[in-house]
Amino acid sequence: SGKGIFEKILKDREEELKIEREGIVAFDYKKIVYSKESKVQIRVGDEGFKTFLAELTDWARKTKQEYLFIGKGRVRKHFGDEYYKHFQGLKRKFKIKCRIIMSKELDYSDTPKILYGNVRYIPFKYPSPTSAWIYDRKVVIVLWETEPITTIIIDSEEANMSYKNYFELLWEASAEKEVEVLELENKD
Repeated sequence: SGKGIFEKILKDREEELKIEREGIVAFDYKKIVYSKESKVQIRVGDEGFKTFLAELTDWARKTKQEYLFIGKGRVRKHFGDEYYKHFQGLKRKFKIKCRIIMSKELDYSDTPKILYGNVRYIPFKYPSPTSAWIYDRKVVIVLWETEPITTIIIDSEEANMSYKNYFELLWEASAEKEVEVLELENKD
């Protein structure tokens, strides 16, 4: 009957839309906004973040340039020990330079033993649900408490310079106030 055919077509289309929606949320959804000199990319989900981290690692390995990080260090909590230790191992293996400003209130007491880089700890009176990586001409902000996580990649000289200046201000302030500083040596 015509009604049965229509209902089957409608049901098939609903299934197709459901699969498309799940694919967008579960994988690496990218929205790119262009302006004259900047680009913003939004990646939703774990794979979007992992893709960014692979790109960062590749950039740092190839250019031998330093990246900067500000945050509580939620990669380990979100992805688990194996993934976190693997990432730190890659940094060690490729001698990737980084300066890191993290909260004194760590989720794992052994993080300083695993973490590879030049690290300073500061008290965050107002915990932030985000982390920021600064490198090349990019600023990457990760929203850890969205479901799923959201990775925002801003490719802009202006944003990069602004975040670098903010990072340097925090870096200097942490040294002046005699906050615990841990500088791990590059061990081969």
